[in-house]
Amino acid sequence: FAELGDPVGRAWLRGTTAFARLLAGRLAEARRLATAFLPFGERVGEAWAVGTLRAVGAYAAAELGDLTEADAAARRAFRDFNATDDDWGRGLSLVVRGVVARGLGEPAHARDLLTDALACAEATGHPLLVGMAGTVRGFVHLEAGNPTAAAADADRVLGLMAGHNVLPTVRVGPRALRALADLAAG
Repeated sequence: FAELGDPVGRAWLRGTTAFARLLAGRLAEARRLATAFLPFGERVGEAWAVGTLRAVGAYAAAELGDLTEADAAARRAFRDFNATDDDWGRGLSLVVRGVVARGLGEPAHARDLLTDALACAEATGHPLLVGMAGTVRGFVHLEAGNPTAAAADADRVLGLMAGHNVLPTVRVGPRALRALADLAAG
């Protein structure tokens, strides 16, 4: 993209790179990349890249314990994606807001946000986003004392993964959720 002189392509690639670092569990790096690249995305006016960078930075911040910063950034990312009518971005932003609500000890609010995220994910048919929203919502159900709902979320995500050649490492979260739900159910 640099050789082509394509600033929109460069912004898009930067958002994708930060997202890949987040998925790899490299939270500090994902957060740093998102923060560093955000001004570039804003300068070129690429809404998807800006929203993705905000959401990725927010998710990393939430996982690192900076819930106030994460909430503000996730809300702003949601507004960015909502302005462009982007269900994938809205879903990602809502997942982050659900993670924040969970971290703040607000399980009912977290469940509602993650249910909305799941609806956005299903509207796009994006299996990764469905998996993220469903798995996190399952952990919220589990923490709220509802192992049946947690198991249903785990089974739904695992069933979706079966048709998409997902790597075994990607199955760890929903498989752990399912095992914990079974344990909680006795």
